[in-house]
Amino acid sequence: MNTFDQLDVLLVEDSRSYAIAIKGFFEERGHRVTHAASGEEAIRLFQAQTPDMILMDVVMPGMDGIEATRQIRQLPADHWVPIIIMTSLGDDRNVIEGLEAGADEYIIKPIHFDVLDVRIKTMQRIANLQHDLRDVSQQLVQAEKMASIGQLAAGVAHEINTPIGFALSNIRALDTYVADLLAMLNSYAEAEGHVADETVVAQLKQRWTKLDIDFLKDDIPNLMRETKDGMLRIGRIVEDLKEFSRVNGTEHFQPADLNRGIESTLNMLRSELDRSADVEHVFGVLPDIECIPQQLNQVFMNVLVNAGQAMQGRRGVIRIETGSDGAVVWVTISDDGCGMTEAVRKKVFDPFFTTRDVGSGTGLGLSLAFGIVQRHHGSIEVKSELGEGSTFRITLPVRQPEGAT
Repeated sequence: MNTFDQLDVLLVEDSRSYAIAIKGFFEERGHRVTHAASGEEAIRLFQAQTPDMILMDVVMPGMDGIEATRQIRQLPADHWVPIIIMTSLGDDRNVIEGLEAGADEYIIKPIHFDVLDVRIKTMQRIANLQHDLRDVSQQLVQAEKMASIGQLAAGVAHEINTPIGFALSNIRALDTYVADLLAMLNSYAEAEGHVADETVVAQLKQRWTKLDIDFLKDDIPNLMRETKDGMLRIGRIVEDLKEFSRVNGTEHFQPADLNRGIESTLNMLRSELDRSADVEHVFGVLPDIECIPQQLNQVFMNVLVNAGQAMQGRRGVIRIETGSDGAVVWVTISDDGCGMTEAVRKKVFDPFFTTRDVGSGTGLGLSLAFGIVQRHHGSIEVKSELGEGSTFRITLPVRQPEGAT
């Protein structure tokens, strides 16, 4: 699905009457709904056909919604699936546990369907953004072959940054207008006591109740705040993308913070690595080094992707450490994946050498990394044993030889 206008929704709800009402709500809007009555059934249906969205009740017999969410987040999926948990008013603990387990949003029971409609539209917008970012990610992988990742990332950052700017500006203005309108509503409420006509007063109260103004006065500011936070978060992602590619930089050596480059690269790879490994890092205090930042980011990306692929379907650990030793800095990237035989280890930096299936990789990633490190007058080495994981150690000079460009 490319536009997410029509959603495949997995509804997880043990109450049959409640499920019928929610299912009808989704279907009236053209969405397709699959119903699961338990956490266990939800996991089976998720594995059978990955949905576009999950609406998950928390309290259910057997496996509850929080545990089901946690297990679903451990399963592989070809696209990001937003999970909205349903919980009772005042049950803050369930909300916290649900979000920590991997849920993206929550909604309070009994559900106001106009609020659910807003939540769905928000998830659709995020899903579209995730889809666009996946496309960008695939383009970046392809750009490895053409050594043009910096140029591509620069264009993406520029294209995203512009609409973020005016959207955030509009949201801030809208926030002010909404605050004024809510203040006016309060003034109307205060003036109600001065209206002599009881019929008019009754009509005002009836309309106030029908529109659930008290709820909207609380929820609208929350929605505005969440929307602003989301836009700011997207802005930070764009900044990381710019840092990752150093779009304002040049192909000449320049001072750069190696730790910051690794952090930006991790942010770019977060969705991919989260599926295969827990990433740990211990950053030492490093001096800025003379380098071509976007090229070193490419090295880190290639080694980290290789580490994630070494897990071969199981969840493992990737550990990153950095340090300084006088005139040089070093980075180690270790994984507890499948490891390599001695024969593979000797060829791992050879161009076009790959242990993956035909069509699944170019065999250029680690070869390109080797070439970039050599251009930086550094070294990259690997230690590995079959079944025991691998450790790549990258050593780089703080200062380049005079005349290096």
